[in-house]
Amino acid sequence: MSAQADSANEVISSHHRRIATAGDAGMDSVAGGIGHHQRARSFMEAPDGSISALTPLEMGRHELYEELPFLAVPGMQKKEHNLSVAFSSYAAALDTLETDEYLESTTGMGMNPEEKERRTSQMSLMLLDELEADAITVTTPLIFAVLIASLSSFNFGYNISVMNAPEPFVFPGHSTGAWSIAVAAFCVGGPIGAVLAGKWADERGRRGALLLTTWIYIIGGLIQALAPSLVMVMAARALIGVSSGASTVLVPIYLGELAPPNLRGVIGTMTQFACVVGILFADIVGFVLANAKGWRWMFSLTAVMAILQLLLTPFLLESPRWLLGKNPKSSKARFIIKKLRGFRYDEEVETEVDHYLGASKTQFLDSDSDKGKKNVMAEMF
Repeated sequence: MSAQADSANEVISSHHRRIATAGDAGMDSVAGGIGHHQRARSFMEAPDGSISALTPLEMGRHELYEELPFLAVPGMQKKEHNLSVAFSSYAAALDTLETDEYLESTTGMGMNPEEKERRTSQMSLMLLDELEADAITVTTPLIFAVLIASLSSFNFGYNISVMNAPEPFVFPGHSTGAWSIAVAAFCVGGPIGAVLAGKWADERGRRGALLLTTWIYIIGGLIQALAPSLVMVMAARALIGVSSGASTVLVPIYLGELAPPNLRGVIGTMTQFACVVGILFADIVGFVLANAKGWRWMFSLTAVMAILQLLLTPFLLESPRWLLGKNPKSSKARFIIKKLRGFRYDEEVETEVDHYLGASKTQFLDSDSDKGKKNVMAEMF
């Protein structure tokens, strides 16, 4: 490349050090140097037919919202990383193309292939850092919400294992069959809670549904701790099973709708992590309380943990996706998004709201398309 082209490229970099954050390359004017540097934008059609103009970086984030389900489950890190790489490569190529065109129009000399490759590589890395910035941007409200919701999974794990250690001391003289029923009653309530959880989440909101399961944990835990007979323990176990089954559905949904897309996989591990820690906690507690005098205290910890969760519910934010689904103009949803993401400006909040709404519409249309395919297959057979 000529010395003139190198000089112009140097001015571009010094004028806007973060040129890659929008695939920036278009210049409006040159008057004694480089004029206003306008952010390159691409136009895309939303699922409802509207047209929106997004920078390549915003398009990449929008695609993450559309492609990654609103569910916090482990194993999504690779998918979101592949999406980030694809869009950073696209934006870098766009930046290189527009920079080359600008230099061609102002200096008469464009970049040679080696310089294009070097610039594309540098811009791709910078954009990838921007797209994955959420991986290190974790706000306090998000941490609190994740931990409080995870207490439901912890209680679920605790009740999986709590019946193991105190078996010889709980109403001595019971038969093996009776004890087996008491243990298995938990599994009877589980599917019922899982089936009901979706309805609760839609009608009461994600936060309201989690609070309902917390109250069921409290009632079931108290009945189990104060049970006058093994039959009451069975009933309490079934009730706790309902809340546990609901928790396995509600917690991943709630965490997925709160977390940014490239944190859903990481946060998704909290569901399993809290569950296995609860199992471990039950075994540890069993060393101390698994005796004739302590088994009721051991059972009461279910209610104690649920009461603790209830006391912390002021920090349990409602899902912004559920609020926007009920009312796209919800000011409460925008306030929660601002807290969760740590945004400072309303423009950032509105962009995030557009990502939520666009992703919800896209996934709704995909769901309808899948239903249509299933109906076709049903008619064929």
